[in-house]
Amino acid sequence: MEKSKWQKAFGEDVMPIGAYCSPQPATVYNGVEYPTKITEKHYQMLADMGVNLVYGHVEQIGTESEPLVFEALDFCNKAGIKYLVRDCISYQYVANGLNPDERGYQSLTQEEKENLHKTFIESTKKYINHPACAGVSFYDEPGIISFAGIADAQRVFKKEYPNKIFYVNLSPNNISSEQLEFGAHYARFKKSEDPNIRIGVPNDKRYEYYLNKYFEAGIPDLISYDSYPFTTLENIETVIHNTLWEIQQIVNVFGKKYGVPYWNFLQIGGKWDGWYREVNYAEMLLQIHISLAYGAKGIELFPCCFPNDFLTCGDICCGVFDQYGNPTKYYHWLSVIFKQVKAVEKYLMNSELKNTITAGKYSGLLPSKEEINKIQWNECIYQGELPEYGNINVDRYKELIAVDATSQVFIGCFDCDGETLYYLVNNSIVSATNVKLTFDGVYNFTVVKDGKEVAQACSELYFQCVPAGDGILIKINK
Repeated sequence: MEKSKWQKAFGEDVMPIGAYCSPQPATVYNGVEYPTKITEKHYQMLADMGVNLVYGHVEQIGTESEPLVFEALDFCNKAGIKYLVRDCISYQYVANGLNPDERGYQSLTQEEKENLHKTFIESTKKYINHPACAGVSFYDEPGIISFAGIADAQRVFKKEYPNKIFYVNLSPNNISSEQLEFGAHYARFKKSEDPNIRIGVPNDKRYEYYLNKYFEAGIPDLISYDSYPFTTLENIETVIHNTLWEIQQIVNVFGKKYGVPYWNFLQIGGKWDGWYREVNYAEMLLQIHISLAYGAKGIELFPCCFPNDFLTCGDICCGVFDQYGNPTKYYHWLSVIFKQVKAVEKYLMNSELKNTITAGKYSGLLPSKEEINKIQWNECIYQGELPEYGNINVDRYKELIAVDATSQVFIGCFDCDGETLYYLVNNSIVSATNVKLTFDGVYNFTVVKDGKEVAQACSELYFQCVPAGDGILIKINK
């Protein structure tokens, strides 16, 4: 299996664990002074938790905050973290002319575009050779209309820096037509008339169209998107949006087709956008382990650090550091959970998802069908049936002939350099489960659970009281 740019750059099988919303600078809001978190201490704490990649956020090249970029790079270098620089020149490539205060990229003459490319590369020379710089964090949640400009910037960047990462974070699939077409920052300026992404078209088909447009413009380094599953819909606070299962099937199929990995975002807290709830420990486990079981090659945290612009939301709990820079419960939870990620990365980074399996009855905090039917968007609530895309769901895979579970489990089935690997997840946020896996013969297994690896030889594997949301790796050794 060909190694990704991440693996080539680092020379080892490391899974990226990325921090979107980097440590924030000092600010004042409503007369309260909030200290800077751009410190050696905070970057070292991120490294100790498991983060190995930070995305520039408030600190940007080409703005008054530019000096903070180099502070962050230096602290990353000391902590052994890589950093993706945010360069405000990206706005000139993404501008689509809808905002009357800016000129659209497509309206530039060829000479003007060439001059912009030269300016972009001159800007990168300020930071690209810093030992902590892994590349650029180019743009967040663009629309279809901006893909051509992004692709031009990527081609210019990759020609100069073939071993650096050109990172773009895409929109999710459950948003307005305007955001899919024009992007999160321009959705208010114009109404979409594209019939392929109108509300009412199934979300998987809308997203397939969006991704096709993205790949038609050029082949990216990876697929990244942020879609958060733990929501409150009307009066029901405990539902899980099926985006946790649906969108990962879609991006896995596109990733295989074009030979690029996908990275999945984690919801670190809630209440920043009205309908996202705070995440409990089982929910934190579930979103991480489902990502691993679907074949994600990177994990991303949002918000990693409490962003200054969330101060307007009040006293909410989100991020691994709060607004004062103190570690939150999420910091302590992830410090434990990432031990499993670090223990399995050497296997998963060299594996390819082949199929998925579910077994057992789903256990969730769901209300009655009558209550669910009252909700306008009830089809987006996960009720135990996997959304289907790309024909990756089967009843069994290779050596595994039976799965018995007291509560539903989700299993990703992988090829790991010619060996079979399974990633088993308790697909619940409320119930522990007992699981029996039956194989067609006696095999030598490697089992990784709670960050610890053990060897077993048998024809059946038993796992008792697997906690809600938890995951286990099982590899059959030749």
